[in-house]
Amino acid sequence: MLNRKFKNTNIFMTSLQILLLVLTFGYVSHLSAQENKPTTLNKSEIESIVRAYILGHPEIIPEAIEILQDRERMAEQEALKFAISSKKHLIENDGFSMVGGNPNGDVTITEFYDYRCPFCSRSHADVLRLIEEDKNLRVVYKQFPVKDRPGEPQISLKASQMAVSANRQGKFKEFHHMAIMEGTGLTDLKLRVIAKNLDLDKEQLKTDMEDPEVIDQIRKNMMLARDLGITGTPTFVIGNEVIVGARGYDLLKQTIDRTRKSQKNPKPN
Repeated sequence: MLNRKFKNTNIFMTSLQILLLVLTFGYVSHLSAQENKPTTLNKSEIESIVRAYILGHPEIIPEAIEILQDRERMAEQEALKFAISSKKHLIENDGFSMVGGNPNGDVTITEFYDYRCPFCSRSHADVLRLIEEDKNLRVVYKQFPVKDRPGEPQISLKASQMAVSANRQGKFKEFHHMAIMEGTGLTDLKLRVIAKNLDLDKEQLKTDMEDPEVIDQIRKNMMLARDLGITGTPTFVIGNEVIVGARGYDLLKQTIDRTRKSQKNPKPN
């Protein structure tokens, strides 16, 4: 995300420079037309004209910045919509991610989350409420362990592996609830306690957690998130919209309703 910000800043500054050049060209053309003869200026003269024009019309700077920012946001939104559209099958139907709510629901909400993310813990209640109230909602859970740091125990990764393994024993829902509510307090010991409380088969759990297929599933989620520009948790993808962070029940509900409406009444091409 940081690299993207620097990239966007560079694009913005280049766009601003181009805009100033356009203004200068227009101004010089105006002078040329008034004097009824071509005007040839060197770099120093052009810079002086630009400076004089900006000093004389400082209001154009915030206006230009606002226009460029709006265009940049629109470009990012269009790029994101295209990325989501091109990866829709991986976002909603990858064949391995856990699915909650109504498996045949008409609207899918996909959540990228980390078990040690406190904001994921906060959003968990909102997701449960949505599932309870909306019987036509489908929820896809994407393991996205990003909280682990080099040199530290890989608790987030281990929790993700255990979640997939618990799913193989038919207990993902219970594991997910217990683990995500721990948030930043989740430890290796607490994971073992959760596994014991759920009566998960220890040998089966160990075998499944070491299964290359489980590791590959998590890796695919990480690659998908990268392709979509997702870096933080929780991140929700609903239709062609993305919600980053624990933004609350109301925003999730509004986005689901808007997506459902757009699916029933698609815009003509």
